[in-house]
Amino acid sequence: MNTDWRLVRGRPDPALADAVLGYRAFDLTLDRVQRRLEVPIGAVTLVANLGRGTLRIGRPGESGAWSSADSFAIGPRTRAVIGEHNGAMRGIEVNLTPWFARTVLGVHLGELRDHQVELDQLLGRRWRHLEEQLAELPTSQARFTLIDRHLLRLRAAGPEPAPQLRAAWRHLLRGTAPTTVAALAHEVGWSTRSLELHFAEHIGLTPKSAARVTRLARTLRMLTAGHPLSDTSTACGFYDQAHLNREFRALTGCAPREFLHHRRTPGRHLDRLPGWVTSALLP
Repeated sequence: MNTDWRLVRGRPDPALADAVLGYRAFDLTLDRVQRRLEVPIGAVTLVANLGRGTLRIGRPGESGAWSSADSFAIGPRTRAVIGEHNGAMRGIEVNLTPWFARTVLGVHLGELRDHQVELDQLLGRRWRHLEEQLAELPTSQARFTLIDRHLLRLRAAGPEPAPQLRAAWRHLLRGTAPTTVAALAHEVGWSTRSLELHFAEHIGLTPKSAARVTRLARTLRMLTAGHPLSDTSTACGFYDQAHLNREFRALTGCAPREFLHHRRTPGRHLDRLPGWVTSALLP
C-alpha cells in the first residue's frame, strides 16, 4: 500500500479567535493501524468524517471499553483516551473552547464529560446538512470558510458566557489562578457556588478538575521542551516530583518518562493544536 499523509491547518475568522482554537483537515492512507494516546487538553473536539475510515476510541488499561465513532464530538475530558484507526481516514477536526462548545452544541457540557457522542445525535438534520456541504467542497480552505460562517451565525445568536466565567478560564489556562476554588471565585467576583454551577454547564468540568487539566497542559509543554522533572514540578505548582508523577499518571494513564518515550516513537507526532502537546504515537 502507498503511504500518503496530507494535513492542512486552518485558523478561524478573527471574530472567532477567542472561541475556536483551530481547524485541521486530514487525509491519511497509511500502511498500518495507527494508535495514539490523546491527553485531556481543556477543549472540545468535533470531528467530521468525510467518507473514509472509522475511529475506535478506548481508554488506557480498559481493553473491553472500545467504541466506534464516525462524526462525533469529544467532550471535556479528565483522562486520556486511545484513538485507533486502520490507516485510512479523511475528515475535518474543529477544536473549540468549552464555553463556545456549549453554544455550538446546545447542551449542558457536563453531559459530555469524558464521553464522545455522534454529532447527528446531538445536532440532527442541521449537522447532516453541514456534513454534506463539507464533503462537496473541493479544498480544505473552502471547508474552513464554511465552518467559519456556520460558527459565526451560532455565535451571533448567542448568548455569550458570563465574563466572570471567561476570566476564570483564562486564569486557569495561563497558570495565574489562585490555589483554591474559593479564591478563584473571589478573584472573578462570584461566589464559590456560582463558579461551580457555571463551570459545570459551560466548561463541563468542576473548577478543580479544570485546574488539573490545564496544569497538565503546562506540564506537558515543559517536559517535551526538555525541562527536568524537578524544574517542571516547581514551575507548575506541584508539591514535589512524586505529586507530579501521581497526577500525570491519573490523567494520562502513564508516567512522564513513558509518555516522553512514546513521543520518541518513530512516526509523525502532529499535535492537534500548535503550541500544545496533545498526543503521543503508540507502537
